[in-house]
Parts: sequence; C-alpha cells; structure tokens
Amino acid sequence: QFDPLGDAVLLLDGTGAVTAHQLHDAWGNPLMTAVGPHGYRARYGYYTDQETGLVALAYRYYAPGVGRFLNRDPVGFEGGVNLYGYAVNHPVGAHDPSGRRMTYDHCAESAYDGLRSCLLLTGLAAATYAAVCIFAHCLGLGPVWFAACSAACLASAGMLAAALADQCRADYLRELAACQSCLDGPQR
Repeated sequence: QFDPLGDAVLLLDGTGAVTAHQLHDAWGNPLMTAVGPHGYRARYGYYTDQETGLVALAYRYYAPGVGRFLNRDPVGFEGGVNLYGYAVNHPVGAHDPSGRRMTYDHCAESAYDGLRSCLLLTGLAAATYAAVCIFAHCLGLGPVWFAACSAACLASAGMLAAALADQCRADYLRELAACQSCLDGPQR
C-alpha cells in the first residue's frame, strides 16, 4: 500500500495481512519502520539499501539523509540549475519519484490543509453543541440532574465530534485520490 507521496507504507503478504509498515518524512528519511521478513524498505516503490540508506530510483540514486541525488540529472539543465537537487528543495510540494521526472503536488498540500481546517471546525462545532445543550437543557435542573444532563450533553458532543472527524478523514482521502492526477503530472 502506498501513500499519496508514493511511499510504500504497508507491505502485505498474499493473504492481505500486513507484514511490515513504514513511514518517511518528506525527504525520504525513515520515521517509523517495521521491516518485513525480506528486509524490504522502499521510497516510491523502489529498493532502499539497508546499509547505505540510498534509494535506487529508476534513473539515479537518491540520498534521503542529505536530500540530494548522487548522480547528475539525466535531463541536464532542463531540470534546473541544481543537477543534484531533489524536488527543487521543496519535497512537500514537488516530487521526483524516478530521478528523472519531477511533479508538483500542491494538491496534496491543499488536501492536508483542508483536513486540518475541517478537524478544527469539528472541535469548535462539538464544543458549541455541548455549550448550547447544557445552556438550553440543563440550567435550573438542580445539582444532581444538572450533572447528569451535562454529562449527556458532553457525551453527545463527543459522538458528534467523532462522526464529523470521520467525515473529515473521508473527505481528505477522497481529495488525495483526486490528487493522483497531480502526482502523474507532465514530463519535464
């Protein structure tokens, strides 16, 4: 299974069971890795040498630790003045999954910003719901009933927040799927 940046994040066996998982930062440095039985680690689906950490892309080697390619750009200066640079030094908004073809992905950035905004609004909506519920239904009930009523309002607000957060995540995943066309951008 791959994330929107092209990193293999879940490795599955023939039955679909997860055999390993991994997570990388934008430059390709491993953040969390549980290596599978065959020692496979990858960035963009390509082999990563476990001893050197170098990623063998289709056209050249990439060193995530320094955020640069080890070989000159095969398209020369057509790809920019820095023949060894990775993703014009902006790996969140640009990607070079083969070592030859760079694509810009502001689409995924926008989708992530949308998710953050949605979750923020979800929190505000749940807090507002709890306050209105308590104010409208619980005030004046007396200490025992007020506590029970307030607890019910807070529980309802929690369920509302969970449902809204699930919708935020579903919208985010839908947007990322639509971003695939951004990742498959034009050849340079």
